[in-house]
Amino acid sequence: MTELRDKAPDLADQVVEGELTVKDAFKKWRDRESLRERQARQAAETATSNLCSHIPVLAAWCGDVITRYARDYNPGDAYSRRIDKKMLTDARTAIDDIIRVREERGLPRARRAGLGTRVAAGGESGSDLSDPGRTV
Repeated sequence: MTELRDKAPDLADQVVEGELTVKDAFKKWRDRESLRERQARQAAETATSNLCSHIPVLAAWCGDVITRYARDYNPGDAYSRRIDKKMLTDARTAIDDIIRVREERGLPRARRAGLGTRVAAGGESGSDLSDPGRTV
């Protein structure tokens, strides 16, 4: 009951009030934990998929390609959202945030992993955005 009180005080209260048996309370707690774990896995898979879909495209545009795109960009031809300085600043902030979080997490660097390839056991692949010439 002490563990239940620590992990799920609301369920422990329901046991004390006679609304649940200890067995049912623990089952509910395990079900909640299972749901949280599934949701966390799904969130991680979605985040990984989104980052892996967008960041490699940006990284591939470094140098001459992006310079040419910036020179040739015509706001009058933008058929969806126009790119303005605020959007570019927001994009830079987003990339800086990604770099900061990677550093905080201490993500390991893989050697010469190509874009779109998997790296074993907790590693990752792709470009290190703080140094366009370096892979992680």
